[in-house]
Amino acid sequence: MAGSKQYLALLEDIPYAAPSWDQLEQRWDRVTQWSEHHSKHPSDYYLKRLAATAFALLAKERGTDLRSVIRDAKALHIAKNAGYAGADNPDPWANFRLATLFGVTAAQGSLVRMSDKYIRIQNLRKDPSNDRVGESIMDTLADLAAYALITICLGDT
Repeated sequence: MAGSKQYLALLEDIPYAAPSWDQLEQRWDRVTQWSEHHSKHPSDYYLKRLAATAFALLAKERGTDLRSVIRDAKALHIAKNAGYAGADNPDPWANFRLATLFGVTAAQGSLVRMSDKYIRIQNLRKDPSNDRVGESIMDTLADLAAYALITICLGDT
């Protein structure tokens, strides 16, 4: 599972980031501005910084350390990957590659998923009662970070 191994390696190399909602918004702006002005795929640097900030916020919200959040992210990735791509599938990103059926790359499909998570975070921050499906802001932060790293793994595919 090359993609999955790359994802796990990225998790091990998450840089320190300040756990700040303003910082998350700035990181998001950098990712979207890069996409608008440079190419269809944002810089891996900006995606990694966005993931780092989301993980830092998650650690702060949980009252735990970053390493604990990373351990949880690894376990979640392995479990979700088996459910979405299939435990025996040699392509851990098979589900993301289905985006090509709609005329977009797998990475672009992942960016759309990131956008969904980002707007959900914004809406839950404005009004926590917007959570009507039982997906907390912490779950959504974890998903946003995961999609940022997955987008790096997918590259321009």
